[in-house]
Amino acid sequence: MTMPNVILDVDDFAENPGNSTDCLEALIEQKQKFFNFKVTLFGIPRFLGKDNSLFFHRVLEQYGDWIEIGLHGWEHTQNECANWTRKEAVEKIDRAYKMGCFVPGFKAPNFIINEETIYALDYCGMWLADHSVINPIPQTRVRSYLIPHPWSVHCHSWEAHNGILKTIEKKLWDQDTKFHFISDVIKGQK
Repeated sequence: MTMPNVILDVDDFAENPGNSTDCLEALIEQKQKFFNFKVTLFGIPRFLGKDNSLFFHRVLEQYGDWIEIGLHGWEHTQNECANWTRKEAVEKIDRAYKMGCFVPGFKAPNFIINEETIYALDYCGMWLADHSVINPIPQTRVRSYLIPHPWSVHCHSWEAHNGILKTIEKKLWDQDTKFHFISDVIKGQK
């Protein structure tokens, strides 16, 4: 049975041959099959020491009507968002957001995040995609999107190009499925 609504998000998006470039090809194939197809990618601003903003801008120039990119840490290092101070988190989030290619959304690598980073997200006006908390810290205005949302389909860029989308597609969506960006779901929250 297919789902009438789908929110597809893909983590670990960054320019690197054999991973995100192949992932992008798999996503383009889905868009060619399904007119309503949309996806929220979570991009890494600096991956393996490389600034990815030009790559993200190229992707959005070509496919921005059906792709949005949220922020996925800074370098995607182990526990980076659990170790940031509030000041460091604000600096990295602000620096990434000023690249001009990200929606005001954030997902910590491996969902590992500390309170200081959540306070920084609040300060920067960002929403949070997470797997366990609906209101991360009551004193903040951070809106959250839970990955186990009833419409949620989650994968990683390296899985997307290894055929998982074709497998999922056969089970979960068809021509009548309505796809949503995470940012659209967040906007609908009061």
